[in-house]
Amino acid sequence: MTKNTNETFCARSLGITLHEALEIAYSEDIEEIYVEPPEVSSLTDEDSGDEDIGGTLDNLSGRQLRSAAELVLKDITRISCQEDIARLEKRKLEVDQIREEHTEKRNNENRGKKRLYLRKQRKKQQKKQSGIEKEIQRNQLHVFFQIIQEIIKKFEDLSCTEIFEKFITDDVIDLFVPESKRYAFFKNCNDPKITPDEITCFITILIVSGYDQRPGKRMFWDSANDMRNYAVSEAMRRNREDRLRKCPLPSKKELNKEKEVRSNRP
Repeated sequence: MTKNTNETFCARSLGITLHEALEIAYSEDIEEIYVEPPEVSSLTDEDSGDEDIGGTLDNLSGRQLRSAAELVLKDITRISCQEDIARLEKRKLEVDQIREEHTEKRNNENRGKKRLYLRKQRKKQQKKQSGIEKEIQRNQLHVFFQIIQEIIKKFEDLSCTEIFEKFITDDVIDLFVPESKRYAFFKNCNDPKITPDEITCFITILIVSGYDQRPGKRMFWDSANDMRNYAVSEAMRRNREDRLRKCPLPSKKELNKEKEVRSNRP
């Protein structure tokens, strides 16, 4: 490819050399390379390679590598000067940026789809667990109501006294009597001489006081008719009830003190 002297000077001062063109060719898809004849320092019509063997890129002379060249890429883009190289690099950066943005967008879409899928799976699992829990609760309620119905049928024909005796049996009363005496001796008190009937009556008074609440326990024995509970006052004297209240079982505060004493022993 032959040009005039001015074009040759411009290509060699502002254009690209064959060496630069070959560097670009290693990283780009090229269609053709046009090379100007090198500057001739001596009259010769031979390259440094043997024409019979065939020349390669490795045996080009320095003058050939410094000669002006022009590249034609696969997309018909021509590169013949440094500005073309700058535009090519800029276009590559833009393409890489667009590719990165597209990749990031696609990754975000994939992450969004994955989150949506996981959210749906979580809702399905929660719905399934909720259904199982509701079924368990229904079964438990069904069993509970069955038990309640059986209890009601068992106790519906019994009187209050008979129901009381179902829970406070003779074994319980027999346990209270000796333990109350033992606790009275532990507190250095006289023998209260509690009988099983008194323990039964005392427990009944405690149950009644839970339903028939008064400003004070002594109000059950008050002289005023609107405060007095005749069933309680006639079943046991007030002083005797106070005496038994201190004997049957130790208070929680006293049990804690006794526990502290035991823990402080060497």
